Amino acid sequence: MSASRRWSVAVLSVVGVLSLAVPTAAQTPPGGGSSPAPAPAPAGDLAKRLGGAKVSADGPGGLVTFIGSEPGKTLTGAKGSVRASAKALLDEAGDAIGAPSASLNPIATTTSQSGGHTVRYQQEYQGIPVFAGEVTVQLDAAGATRSLVSDVSADPADDTTPVISSAEATAAALEVTDKAHPGHGPLSAAKPKLWIYDPAVLDAPGLPGARLVWRTEVKAAEGEPIREIVLVDADTGGIALNFNQIAEAKDRKVCDANNVV
Repeated sequence: MSASRRWSVAVLSVVGVLSLAVPTAAQTPPGGGSSPAPAPAPAGDLAKRLGGAKVSADGPGGLVTFIGSEPGKTLTGAKGSVRASAKALLDEAGDAIGAPSASLNPIATTTSQSGGHTVRYQQEYQGIPVFAGEVTVQLDAAGATRSLVSDVSADPADDTTPVISSAEATAAALEVTDKAHPGHGPLSAAKPKLWIYDPAVLDAPGLPGARLVWRTEVKAAEGEPIREIVLVDADTGGIALNFNQIAEAKDRKVCDANNVV
């Protein structure tokens, strides 16, 4: 998956509209309508187990990022409920996508006008969510799975004990936001929560490897509209990532399967 698409998907996830960007009829891999190149193992093995499904991986031997059924076919059959059906596909593909089903927490289930279903999962490690780590499973009206899109961390941080306090993280978040947005009104920060941040999920710059962070959102009471997401390294206190959701949302476009806004 390209860096630009990974970043776009992550921002949509943060502002809570990713489910709108997953079309009911999407059966092509992210980044284009053409069929993917022959998939290497373990992607190739997964494609065989799923009846010749279209499978895309993040480079040769990399994690599987997309699975799609052939026209008129499904990946796995209905299992009694939408979430049970989606989980059956996750159980089958967990090793290939780098996230066993036990590490994926269902956060939203939606139904389209045509009757199809979409289930979104948040990747977690020891109960801590992974920033932008999500899997989306799409099902038909009968509950059979049709596709899967995955962006997860292959190696979440092992250390889940923060060195710096939430109060220190708040101070750091306010400071970086103040510098990023001069001339604003008074700033306030939401109570920080522990997350795991892996730049590889976003193809973002920075030191490689997942790390524990404090996540908070900083807002301005007046002046420039600010909803700054700030990730503060829970070990060093440095800023791992920060961006203004409002600025990103202004540039956002949501397209359907035919790239129509």
